[in-house]
Order: sequence, then C-alpha cells, then structure tokens
Amino acid sequence: MSGLGDSHTHLTWNNNELELLGDISVEEHVLITVKSALCYLDFSYTMCYGAASAKDRLDCVARDAINRGNIPGPRYLANGREIARRDGELAAGITAFADGPLEMREVIRHHAWIGVDQIKLSMHNSLLSNIVSAEECFFSDEETAACVDEAHRNGLRVCSHARARDSVIQCVEHGVDVIYHASYTDDVGMNMLTKAKHKHVVAPAINWLYTTVHEAEPFGYTFEKAEQVGYKKELEIAIKALKEMNKRGITVLPGGDYGFAWCPHGTYARDLEHFVKLLDFTPMESIIAATAGVAKPFMQENELGKILPGYYADCILVDGDPLQDIAVLQDHSKLDVIMINGRIHKSYLSDLVTEQPPSPAQPLQVKNPYNFVTFKDELGRARVGHLDLEPSVVHAFPMPSGSPLSSLQQVIELGHDAVVQTGDSFPLSSVKLLAPIADRDIVCVGNNYADHVKEYSESGCDAQMIQQKVQASSLRTRRSNRGFTDCLDYEGEVGVIIGKPGFGIREKVAMEHVWGYTIINDVTARENQSDHGQFLMGKSPDTFCPMGPIAVPKDALPKTLHVQTFVNGEKRQDGTTADLITSIPKLVEIISASLTLQAGDVIATGTPAGVGVGFHPPKFLKPGDLVEVSVTGLGKLRNRVSDTRPNALATRPRSSLPIYNLERTWGAAGLTRVGDKMMNVREIGSPPSNTIVFIHGLGASLEYYMPLIHEAGLEATHHIILYDPEAHGLTPTAASSIVSVESYVADLENLFTAKEIAKATVVGWSLGGLIAMLFSERNAAAVEKLALLGPGPKPFP
Repeated sequence: MSGLGDSHTHLTWNNNELELLGDISVEEHVLITVKSALCYLDFSYTMCYGAASAKDRLDCVARDAINRGNIPGPRYLANGREIARRDGELAAGITAFADGPLEMREVIRHHAWIGVDQIKLSMHNSLLSNIVSAEECFFSDEETAACVDEAHRNGLRVCSHARARDSVIQCVEHGVDVIYHASYTDDVGMNMLTKAKHKHVVAPAINWLYTTVHEAEPFGYTFEKAEQVGYKKELEIAIKALKEMNKRGITVLPGGDYGFAWCPHGTYARDLEHFVKLLDFTPMESIIAATAGVAKPFMQENELGKILPGYYADCILVDGDPLQDIAVLQDHSKLDVIMINGRIHKSYLSDLVTEQPPSPAQPLQVKNPYNFVTFKDELGRARVGHLDLEPSVVHAFPMPSGSPLSSLQQVIELGHDAVVQTGDSFPLSSVKLLAPIADRDIVCVGNNYADHVKEYSESGCDAQMIQQKVQASSLRTRRSNRGFTDCLDYEGEVGVIIGKPGFGIREKVAMEHVWGYTIINDVTARENQSDHGQFLMGKSPDTFCPMGPIAVPKDALPKTLHVQTFVNGEKRQDGTTADLITSIPKLVEIISASLTLQAGDVIATGTPAGVGVGFHPPKFLKPGDLVEVSVTGLGKLRNRVSDTRPNALATRPRSSLPIYNLERTWGAAGLTRVGDKMMNVREIGSPPSNTIVFIHGLGASLEYYMPLIHEAGLEATHHIILYDPEAHGLTPTAASSIVSVESYVADLENLFTAKEIAKATVVGWSLGGLIAMLFSERNAAAVEKLALLGPGPKPFP
C-alpha cells in the first residue's frame, strides 16, 4: 500500500512540555528534530505536513537535509514558528508575536525569507492553563484576512490553530488552506465549509484531544481535570462535528499533533484507528485519508498517495490486513518493508530474497564461537555475555546499538554474528549465573539411547517418548532440591535451542531451525513419574531442570557431541549424539508435526545409560551429592542436591501489570529507590547544607531548572536536589498506580526521608507548585523557605 501521511506534524516537539522547547539549545534541538524525522519514516510515514516549528529555521533545515539525502525522513513541507498575538500564545518561547495586520504581514514576509512552505496562525490559547476558553478567537477578521493575503502573495499556504467557532468561520471566509482542530464548528461554519470544501481541508488532531481526556493521568493531568476545564466536552462536540463533515464530503485528514508527553512520537497511526472507532470512517476511508488525502495539502494529488503508474514509489508492505484490523498499522514489527522514492528504508531479507540452500561442497564456516551466558548484574538486571572459561571472566554484550542484551532470545533474534564483545567485564565469582533460557517450556525426549532403553525397561518403568518440563523447573547451575521425593535421579542430556520458528518442519531442513546447544540435567522423581501414570509430576517440580550455564551456536561446535555425567566424581553416564535412536533433525520434525516451535524453545534430546534407577540396587541422589554433566564445547553443568524444599522458588511473583517509562533507563539503571518507588533523582552542589529541592511542572523533567541553577551559580553555594515526579522525565510509573497531588506529596516526603533532609528550601513550578504548597502545609518544620513559580490555578485539585 502507499506510504502514510500526517497532516499535523511537529518534528521539533520532544514529548515534553511546550513551554520548555524554547529553552533547548539549537544544537540539541537539531538532534531532536533529526530523531523525529527518522521516527516518522520508521513508522511508515512517507509524507508529513509541518504544523509549526519551535525555532525559526529548524523545519526548513530538516526538510532540506532530507531532500539532499543527508538524513532519513519523510517528504516534508516546512513551517516556521506559529504566529500569535501577544498574550494569546500557546508557549512564548516557540511563538512569533505580532499584533495587527501590518506587523503580521511583516512576520509572514520574514517566514517567507527563511524558506518555509506554509505559515501557521495560532488563533486561540489552550485549555491546559485554564485561563481562557477554546471557544474564544483571538484574531480579528482584518488580521486573518491580511495573513492569508500576505502568505498567498508570497506563495505560502496557510494553516491555523482554530478550535473556536469564530476561528473556523474566519478561516473559511478568508481562505485558510488547512484548518486544525475545528472542534466548535457550528451550523454556520459547517455550511460555509460545505460550500467551499474544494478549497479547505480539516485536520482535527483527534488523538491529542482523545489522549488528553483519557490517557494523560499518568502524567498528572487527570480525567477530572480534563472534564473540569472543558476537554471532555470539546472531544464530544468535535466527534459530532467531524462525523458531520465526513458525511458532507469535507476533507478530514489524520494527524494527531504528536510530540507531547501523552501522545508521543511513534504512535502516529493511532489517528487512523480513531477515525474508524470515533468518527465512523470505514478502514478504507481512513487509509485513503492518510494517503491520497494528505497528498492534497502537498498539492501533489497526481503524484503521491497511490500505488499507480506515474506516482512516486512511496510504498509499505504490511504483514496483516488493515481493512480487517486498522490497528495493525501501529505495530512496528508488522511494517515489513518501507520504501520512499524507490529507495528501501526498511526491509526483512526474507521478504525480498528467496533463500538458497548452501552448496554441499562449501566448508563449514565457524563464526564467533562465543560461550553465551545469562547473568544478573549489580542492579539485579538480567544481562547476556560471553564466559571466558580460562580466566573465569564474564564479558557483557551490548546490542550493536549500544543497548544491553538481557536475554538469549534477543541474541537469537539479532543473530549472534551481530553481537560484539565491547561491554563491561566481571569476575565469574561476582555474578549470579542464570539459565540460558528461563521463560520457555522444555520438550523432553525419553528413551532415545538404545542402552538406556534396555536399562529403563529392566527397572520396571514404561517407556514414553515425548514429555515436557514447565518453565518453573528451569534453574541455573547451583542446586537441585530433593524436597518431596526419595527417588531423586539425574539424566545428563544435550539441549537443542530453537532459533527459527516453524510448524511441520521437514527433517531435511530441520537444522536451519536450530540455533545452538546447551546442557540439561533432566532431574526426575522416579516414584512420581510412575505413580501418576504420566511424567509431569515426576519431571517438572521447581528446580528440576538445571540448564547451562553456557549456550553455544551450532556452527561453533562439532557435528557429534559427547555427553558424560558424574556423581561425586564417579562417572555414571557416557554417550554421544551419534548414538541417538532418533536424530536431532528427526526430533524437530516429529515435535513440530503437532507443536509450533518458537525461537528460544529447548528440546532435551534424551539421556544415555547410567541413570540411578538403572543400577541394582538403584543409586538415587542424596542431599549433598554433586552432579556434573559435561558436553563437548559446552563446559560443565554442576548441581548439588539440597534437602531444603523450595519455597515457590523464593522469588517475587511476576507481574502482568506494565510499568511505563522504564525502558528509558534500561530497566531502572541510575534510578534511586524512594519509598516503594524508583525515581530519577539528581544531586549537585556542596555537601548537605543549604539544601534546595526543585519540583518541576506537568509534562516536564528535572532538566527544566538546570539553566537557572547554572546561571545563578547555585551549585557552588547550595546542595541541590532535583527529581522527576512519578511518570515524568525518567521516573517510571506502574499502570496500576493512582497518581495525584496527594501521591506526589507522599513521594516528596519519602524523598526527604531517603536523602535524610531535615530542612530545605522547596521550589515548585506549575504542578510542582501545588505539590510544594501541600507538602509545606503538612511538613512545615521541614520547609525553610517556599518559592512558587506559576503554581496551578487551584491549590489542591
């Protein structure tokens, strides 16, 4: 299908508070803009219509760099800073001020001189401040007429931030090309739009309005607040008006005003879902609006937005049917190919190339023979690294991007050839090794060595071919618990790790689905194995599947692997994979005939003769016994038997509740525990005396105060503590967390306790002012001075 388009784009917005954009340096802002341009293209948006820039030329510079091929990005039409009357701006630092027709004409001529493609009029303020109504228009008829005339005279198009009734009427009457929001369009405006629908397009930015009402609470802007100031009412009125526009054939385009904290970059295709679910568009109508529709403000309706001869090759290949599920366009993993102007921006090799089997005459290529291990770092996070056996050192692996690897599944997905040994190194004794694969069930094969079949039958047990160990049985290398059984037995085995998903895999191609190998001790409670008539209770108790600690890709190991098992130094088992009754490729075929094998699944291939139950009398394991299983190229798996019954693995239960914002700190790296929460806290300045605690506003981050602190030289004279309240900056929030001014105050009290602050000056801006006031009321003895910068309109909402 055609690449998507966005009619309301802000490349210079940074998922933060608008008031902060003006304070960002030009150097940093260029990087933000480049990142946003790449993000749009990464999410299949090949044309974007600029709705305003935070600095005069940033949009123009980005557009020109994209056109020259210097940076990746969509086709882009650039805007300048939005034009507003004094005291009528959305945010002062990103506004070009002008009062009256003459000054507005002068500003527009300046915009034309710096090279914009269109200008934007900010005809009313925002409700977030609760200062003015969105139903109030700040521009006079004379000013709007002058702006449109001057822009068109200079070859520029005009877009307008026009939510108010009178704003919409002025836009239609005087020829504004793109009308943003249009929430309060009444019958008069609707009839005018209908008569002039060939001249105008409406871009409502419905996602911004929807998320402000329904999804801003984690950022401190509650549903009750949105209802109080009128956003809920506006959303309801806007939905009704936009449905009517669509019925009348007025062009309504997607473009959700992305780049705010609660409607961030990368979520652009949510607009298309809103068009379907809220505005009664069909999925096809929504897609046409986002493709051929957005070509209209580009004035390239015969060149963009369609897959036809003569049109630009801006195409995407989607793994799914958006006509059945429009939300599939929001899934980045489903966007298999992205092409712009005939150039591939993103693709999966399998979509473009038919894989050819390697020639039999080609020698085996051994690549990167890493001993992959999974371990816990000093912060308790799972990491992946290489275990260097000779000096007993673990070298942590990052992804090629620099992000840390946290699971072997990530290595499998990226391809082990892409992994580079550039991370930190740790002595083996200082880390806690984990099982290489810990969150997948293990498929076990019984009676796959002829000598074991014989001894197993003689022991009085019945044979069973395929069994399963549940993931809770997976263990690293230290202890197996005897617990509830008196017939604890060992089974040393080679574990096959699947690298490529498949169902119904044929034997001759099965090894293409194998990533590598590890060691497994298939610990078994023999009496439970026989008493229950099936193997689950005998095979899957907690800790009954020691695994690893090493996993190695198959191309770094010989074809035949030698497995041995020792108990307290006595060799009990000795066999090779050449002795398998059913080969590894055949096992893959048999298992995948009924089960879909996923990357990361493990197959235990069977154990040779020498298990404890095969001796006369049986040699079952006792507390204190040491079991060691070695396999060619995989090192040695060691487990000591414990008589302590496992207490539900003594681990915290896994939560299915998501935690937002955690990925920005690589899983809480650098955060501080404050009460029962992790928070981003920064301390600068002199030792703990003359302490100042800074609390920033809604949607901002602690960086807000840094220019002020540096300018005043406070770090030289005071102990400074800055922090991000919950769901702000780098501080995460749980989906179940109820965030309010009350909770923010409780967090601040915990911060004082954690940092042992007896008394401090407290500075609060905006929402931070509300937090500071309530904190001071309840903790007067802890507050030396209170400074408020533009606190909210009501003390304690």
